[in-house]
Amino acid sequence: SFSEGVYPKLSGVEIKDAKGALAKTGPTKVNADKKVMTIPVEATLAPGHYVVAWHAVSTDTHHVKGQFDFTVK
Repeated sequence: SFSEGVYPKLSGVEIKDAKGALAKTGPTKVNADKKVMTIPVEATLAPGHYVVAWHAVSTDTHHVKGQFDFTVK
């Protein structure tokens, strides 16, 4: 979620496993006020460590990015 609205067509994520393989994701979506961005994962993730690298362009045209990781058991 963001403090400002985001443009879904200019925003998104990459999810990579420990070997660097990309997980298949669906289209970026935002809620009605454009402050919550969701990207569906298209297939079940195998157990292991993953890194999510995200980027977003807000309605005031600022570019932001970041990353976080998670583990599937």
